[in-house]
Amino acid sequence: MLSSHELFGFMSPALAVRILEHAHESNKELYRAALCAVAEARKLRPAFFERRPRTARHAEMTAMLSRPRLELMAANLLRDWLMKQETPMLADFLDKLGIVHGALAQLFFVLICALALFTSRWWSSVAAVCDRRSNSETNATVADRRYETLRWLVLAATILIFLQLILGATMRHQHAGLAIPDFPAAYGKIWPDTSAAAVAHYNANRMNVVAENPITAFQIILQMVHRMVALTIFMGVAVCAWRAWRELGKRDALARLALFWLALIAVQIALGALTIWSNKAADVATAHVLVGALSLVTGALWCATAFHRFGPVSRVEPAGIVSGTFGVRPAMVGNK
Repeated sequence: MLSSHELFGFMSPALAVRILEHAHESNKELYRAALCAVAEARKLRPAFFERRPRTARHAEMTAMLSRPRLELMAANLLRDWLMKQETPMLADFLDKLGIVHGALAQLFFVLICALALFTSRWWSSVAAVCDRRSNSETNATVADRRYETLRWLVLAATILIFLQLILGATMRHQHAGLAIPDFPAAYGKIWPDTSAAAVAHYNANRMNVVAENPITAFQIILQMVHRMVALTIFMGVAVCAWRAWRELGKRDALARLALFWLALIAVQIALGALTIWSNKAADVATAHVLVGALSLVTGALWCATAFHRFGPVSRVEPAGIVSGTFGVRPAMVGNK
């Protein structure tokens, strides 16, 4: 990331002059401090430097502000200009940064929980069982192939949950409230009208009722996609839970975790509906975000445990055959 003095060095002279002109017009104290700092760096008296023509003075100030020793002053000038002159651009940048921050926060939460799992005694006990199982040729390959489809289904559902959380973060950082105020319908229909006239009508009603920012057709479509992905996730996790219960048995820890995962998804859908019915009440919306993160972590830990417990699909050599450096030869039964 570039520092403030580096930004002054890379920006065009015209933009640097605009920043200095803004400080000269709206923040006399800051402009005076910058002028004195540049004059001191050039070993000039501030009064003498100030008497120079403004064009020449600003050109010299731009050149000096691109040096590391004036980093603090360059940062103050940039901050003042961004906060007062480029507020919409700054807000748009922070909103986009918030989406990235939300995605990285979810991944970091998964990483912390995974580290706790990997360093637990239970994980070590599973590893010991896997070692004994890998040393036994009986049923090793059969078991791996049996659970391979289930593992990949759970992984796909987990990735879909992560994408759904990114969609949710995108909607939150648009600051437009609820683009669709009703559920399970959408403006009284299965799929809402997104024409220009319909969106204008929606916005007129929103201003009369809640006085929120106007919405766009893209925001309406985004919320409909969010709903469809939620339904897909529920069906996918239900299939995973059913297959885990059938293939692993009802007493298996992974089967029980899959049922818990399905319950979390059901609670998450209910909280999503309550978020709409309560007009994004703070406590309900916060619980919606929290359960979404727990759903992602549950799927990720299920995948990590399953891949560790069952391992990759391996090929077992036929009995009595040993592969060596010089080819395949019969195994020695004993010494004679």
